[in-house]
Amino acid sequence: MAQVDIWHFLAGLGLFLFGLKQLEIGLAEAGGRSFKQLLRARTRRLPEAILTGTIATAILQSSSIVMLMVLAFVGAGIIELRNALGIILGSNLGTTFTGWIVATFGFKVDLEGAAFAVAGLGALLFVFAPKYSKLKSGGLAIVGFGLLLVGLDGMKSSMDQLATTLDWRVFADYPLIVFAVVAMLFTAVIQSSSATMVITLTSVDAGIISLPAAAAVVIGADLGTTMTSVLGALNGSSVKKQVAGAHVLFNLVTDVVAFVLLVPLLGILQALLGADDPLYTLVAFHSTFNLMGIVLFLPFLSPFTRMLQDWFSDPDVLDATHIHKVPPSVPEAAIEALHRDARDLVQRAIRTNMLAFGVLRHDPSARGYMDAYWSLKRTEGEALAYAAAVQKEALDADEARHLAQALRSMRESIQAAKSIKDIRSDLETAATSAEQSVVDEYTEFQTSFFAYLDAVSDAMETTEQAEQFAEFARLLVRAQTEYESAAAGIYGMASADPDNELRLSTLLNVNREIFSAKSSLAKAAVDATLDPAQADAMTNIPRS
Repeated sequence: MAQVDIWHFLAGLGLFLFGLKQLEIGLAEAGGRSFKQLLRARTRRLPEAILTGTIATAILQSSSIVMLMVLAFVGAGIIELRNALGIILGSNLGTTFTGWIVATFGFKVDLEGAAFAVAGLGALLFVFAPKYSKLKSGGLAIVGFGLLLVGLDGMKSSMDQLATTLDWRVFADYPLIVFAVVAMLFTAVIQSSSATMVITLTSVDAGIISLPAAAAVVIGADLGTTMTSVLGALNGSSVKKQVAGAHVLFNLVTDVVAFVLLVPLLGILQALLGADDPLYTLVAFHSTFNLMGIVLFLPFLSPFTRMLQDWFSDPDVLDATHIHKVPPSVPEAAIEALHRDARDLVQRAIRTNMLAFGVLRHDPSARGYMDAYWSLKRTEGEALAYAAAVQKEALDADEARHLAQALRSMRESIQAAKSIKDIRSDLETAATSAEQSVVDEYTEFQTSFFAYLDAVSDAMETTEQAEQFAEFARLLVRAQTEYESAAAGIYGMASADPDNELRLSTLLNVNREIFSAKSSLAKAAVDATLDPAQADAMTNIPRS
């Protein structure tokens, strides 16, 4: 009999977990974009970040989805790490909402008829709603909630039977720490604190374990759920390790405090809620100690953030950095990461082009020119592969424009570097020429080019948008003007020295490629820093 009930219980647990997963997916698809916008807009101040994390997790019914968004936005630089930690603290509180739902609907409502009705109505909505609509996603969420209730009903009935079949008094002799450790390991294996919570509630409802033992189980599950973050950060970027480290330390300290205060805290909650309702007391205990964790850590988040950044830091790398911190499955953050790498690529193209001229000053860093050039090429390759993965997601028109803009910026940066690479041998010849006039011409090219590169770099740092737009417009006109002026000077030298046709051809080629590099860098900077409408308007600026 007991063996049959165990299988009945496992079947109920499977339906509960499957229903919970469908509920998460449906809610994420129906309101995922809204919640991402909420996380972006309501996390600038720490109290808002905590409240946003609580609300988003409570509604989405998934701390994992919220953690994914947080990792993506921190990696893209949209959210500061300190505020991301606030979201995690709020998420810890928001995830306790599952217990309140189960305690209210699962034990106070007759599930036998209602659960199948809810699942059936959700299934009809899912089947007949238009494809890719919010109604279809909502139907999936309702199906998930119905299956969650079906599974819960199965677990309840099996627990009731097991409680009358087996003698559970043997567990009363175990210390509370044993319950906490077992729950931590169990939750780490199944990676669902919600499942551990519902098992605990059904066990308390059936009288199998005492309320203090159940509270110890909840504490252990709270710590065991951090295993998901740890596994996701093992081979991840420093940002993932910082977030996972924060999650573990938050929960570890909070759970230790909760375990120490377990008995008196339960006594207070029983006095407030009534000793005859252990289910509400248990879920209130879960919410209360997570709220205590927020109060405990809130004053120390700034030094805690600095400590995490010191513990987990990435080594300096030449290739793309931002896109490796953000999963392509979160388009808003992924596109922002691409733009950040595009802005970095413009600055790196500027430095690489300066290296090409370094031979005049006998700069040792000039020996690393080709390494720097191929690093630019690798970055573009990584970005293209990453963008292909982002494009598999559902992008709206605005996101598609921003994505194309970032890739266009990267192409222009590479083109600028290639233009100088193609004339590098000419530059080396001119820089080391025995004729002083040739060296002087090289120096003039170098001086003009370096001044232009500095101007592009300065324009990218301008914060006022109208001023930045005007500066980029001036730079595009300036590239054309300097090209025409240099060409006129070269033709003037040709008339004075008509026999040196090779020299004339070389100088014209150098002038043309330097103009190409200047124009490409200015265009790359435009696409990397301005919004799509401004970048499109820039194409209509007359060049002379």
